[in-house]
Amino acid sequence: MSLIRFTDFARDVLGITWTQGQRVYSLIAFDRLDPIDLEGRERELALQMFGGVARIPPEARRVIVMRFGRASGKSLLCSAYGLYQMMTADLSVCGPGDRAAVVVVSFRQEEAGIILNVARELVNRSPRLRASIIRSLGDRFVLRRWDGKHVTFKTAPKSQGGAAVRGLSVIALILDESEFIGTKTTGTAVLTDTNVIAGAMPRVLDSGALVLASTPWPATSETSRAFDANYGAPKTALCALAPTMCVRGDDPKIAALVARERIRDPRNALREYDCIITDADGLFFEQSTIEAAARPSLPAQRSRGTAGIDLAFRGDSSALVILERQGEQVVVVHLDVVAPRPERALIPSEVMGRFAATADEYKCREIAADVHYLETAREIAAHHGLQVVSGPAGYGITKIFLYLRTLLREGKILLPNDARLLGQLKSVQCSALPAGGLSISLPRVQGAGHCDLVSALVAAVSHDLRFGRLTTEDLQQPLTAGKLQAGSAYIQQVQGFQRW
Repeated sequence: MSLIRFTDFARDVLGITWTQGQRVYSLIAFDRLDPIDLEGRERELALQMFGGVARIPPEARRVIVMRFGRASGKSLLCSAYGLYQMMTADLSVCGPGDRAAVVVVSFRQEEAGIILNVARELVNRSPRLRASIIRSLGDRFVLRRWDGKHVTFKTAPKSQGGAAVRGLSVIALILDESEFIGTKTTGTAVLTDTNVIAGAMPRVLDSGALVLASTPWPATSETSRAFDANYGAPKTALCALAPTMCVRGDDPKIAALVARERIRDPRNALREYDCIITDADGLFFEQSTIEAAARPSLPAQRSRGTAGIDLAFRGDSSALVILERQGEQVVVVHLDVVAPRPERALIPSEVMGRFAATADEYKCREIAADVHYLETAREIAAHHGLQVVSGPAGYGITKIFLYLRTLLREGKILLPNDARLLGQLKSVQCSALPAGGLSISLPRVQGAGHCDLVSALVAAVSHDLRFGRLTTEDLQQPLTAGKLQAGSAYIQQVQGFQRW
């Protein structure tokens, strides 16, 4: 429960006019609506940005992960949210002498200064906020709230143990370009966003939030781990993937900028504007991670496997992939491809009988399949005592491909040194959709078919998620949901804010 909605505060106090995409993001992330609460095009945008999630659990709203494209308005959104927190956050828990603050950290002090400068300009443009200025220094400014309390908006270095925020009551901790903090691209930096978060989160109030905002970067970070663990299935963080065209595609100048960059440097445009990381133009998986995962022999434990299939009976092959969990890794222990002959299509009962018998050997309880021939597979597998379950579909397909790529990047999946499988993985392509988002395509590879093994692998990996992810850990600090205000105290705060 808040004194005013963020979108109303941005419009009426800050004078901001959002694009449709920025407004939709704000309604979900800052005004705490659910995508299901919106209608029409706004609901479609919300589902696209938040990975198809219709309802957001309250416990996921304490950490906000913004994976945004360049020129999407990320700095403006963060600055406006910081000012909103300054004027509306519950400061009743702050004792005498406590200093409530919005703190911005980035991989360079100059980068953090961008959000500070945007916030300062918004204050100067707003008559009500300009009249509230107490002091304005190089790395901070202080405002007097409607209730007379002083609040600070400041930048801080990425110091070990959160020393830069010691003594503060943090109402918004914003890590700008958080995927770059502590990576090798930042020179001699040794601190990571994990260090910053671990040191600063204990000082974030219940009414506050941690905001991890960044364009994507191919390095392991707390932001990437939180995103992989929660995008499309929020538990400890609310994650959005917002390519530039998704949030600012209705701006002709931005659309022209993105179009020019796609011509000039397609690979850079994929990362900067479409939020897609590849190490070659248009390819989804990195060749180096595929080769690093390949092993000449992978012994099976045959304790409990997970099977995925891709069925085709005329013109294309059918494929089976079986995984096992071995310690902290997923291991591909069996591959099987059945190809039709030119004069004879595959017989479904024979193919499924063969796959079901193999799955039973590896103690698989179910077989995951895509929607093609699903009912046929179920009927035949039932005769072998196995259940066929549906593999990923819709938004879930992209999510599983992203998860598989993370497994490869973090060395947590081992593959057989099979030329067909490795070649198919290296051929998977991705492209940006006109309105933002990602399209993944499985091309035909000369001598390697239609990516049948990749499709079966994705189905198996998807079903393996029932055991829980291997690629991420929760944020180090427990993040509890903020408490709702109620009763006469809240009414008095509303009245005080309205008088301001």
